[in-house]
Amino acid sequence: MKILYVTTVSETMPFFTSHIKMLLNEGHYVDMACNIKKPIAKDLLDSGCKAYNINFSRSPLNISNISAIKKMNKLIIENKYDIIHTHTPIIKHHYVQD
Repeated sequence: MKILYVTTVSETMPFFTSHIKMLLNEGHYVDMACNIKKPIAKDLLDSGCKAYNINFSRSPLNISNISAIKKMNKLIIENKYDIIHTHTPIIKHHYVQD
């Protein structure tokens, strides 16, 4: 099975290392897509995972998300993933004052 892990920022990807390694050990093909601000774990890349830099913003109002959506659509269509595992949603921050 072809699986794509998606997070808005690369800092989140280490939380899924054990899951990704388990999937790889079971014979699945796993890629990652995120806004790469910090390097992706070398052991995942050495295991055959590809990391795609998609310039997501956590702000829903950021115009760069339009380009990110286009890149994600192209990536999904070209690689024909069976499962897309998504994390770290795009959100609008609300600040509450006491």
